[in-house]
Amino acid sequence: MTQTKVGLPKYYKNRKSNTTIPSYLVMDNTKYHLDDYSVRIPLSYQMRKKYIFYKKSFCIKYNGILKHKGKQCRGEIHFKDNHFYLHQSVELTTPEPQKIKNSIGIDLGIKRLITAVTQKGYSLIIGSNRFYKQWCHYNTLLSKEKSYLATINRKSSNKFKRLFSKRKKYQKQLFDNIICKLFRYSKKHNIQQFFLGDVKNITGDKKMGRNINSMINNYWSYNILTTKILCKAEEQGITVVKTPEYYTSQTCPECNYCSKDNVDDRTFVCKSCGYVDDRDIVGAKNILFKGMYGLESVHWGEVAPLEVTT
Repeated sequence: MTQTKVGLPKYYKNRKSNTTIPSYLVMDNTKYHLDDYSVRIPLSYQMRKKYIFYKKSFCIKYNGILKHKGKQCRGEIHFKDNHFYLHQSVELTTPEPQKIKNSIGIDLGIKRLITAVTQKGYSLIIGSNRFYKQWCHYNTLLSKEKSYLATINRKSSNKFKRLFSKRKKYQKQLFDNIICKLFRYSKKHNIQQFFLGDVKNITGDKKMGRNINSMINNYWSYNILTTKILCKAEEQGITVVKTPEYYTSQTCPECNYCSKDNVDDRTFVCKSCGYVDDRDIVGAKNILFKGMYGLESVHWGEVAPLEVTT
């Protein structure tokens, strides 16, 4: 397809000085140096002459800790929210897959983001309603600002962009924290294989209601969460196998009896054998069993709609 209109790279406009600056600067891997505490950025001859700066590079201390160390590749400096950020690409060696001795089943939910159960029966639940309430707080602020903008016939403002950026940063930090907690738990229990609940195409179900669909499409972000898990697992040499989630929260892991009546809010009570447990832990157990024993479904191959833990 031929593109008739080609836009310029994104620039920031300084209306006071009537100048523009690019939103990001790309540097070759030989043009900058990043160590444990600071980064050295080259300065052009024109800039050194203008500001009477005699050194060829500018040394800046940064916040945080280097996560990866390897062959330095291209770097990018981004200016966002009145802060400068350096994005560095690093070429890492491919880790060797670990020999599988212990596995874990992972059930992904909306408010309870991760529920995990190991082969030895140890369980972990990460996430609570408190996280979702904080997300709703940002949504309320965004809605108020959007309503105000509608009264003055504007679509956006700097305040709206800042609030949207805060919400995005909150979600990223939340996902990073819970994944770090999951992998610390996996390391503690010597896990080499993940059976990850696969809820692909869950957003296509229109019968869940407006609130549930809103949580799935905005707060939960299944693709972002699973991508982070896959990247972290690859970094540590852990094998990840996606396993279908359907019927996992309704099926008894003891007698294999499946019924909607087994679930009452957060509690699972089997109507056949009387087995009682948390429904998310039951879901993680069944995902683990399906992955380990190669079953198409804990309900013996029946095709069923997907479900989501709220």
